[in-house]
Amino acid sequence: MDEKEFHVLIKHYFMKGKTPQETKEKLDKHYGDSAPSIRID
Repeated sequence: MDEKEFHVLIKHYFMKGKTPQETKEKLDKHYGDSAPSIRID
């Protein structure tokens, strides 16, 4: 999946009030290894 498409999905989950962890779990479930990782600064 294209990076822009993930950006749209992440924004969608954010607008629904999901936490970054919940979003990551959903992306992993549907896209597996293709999903972006969580960046920890």
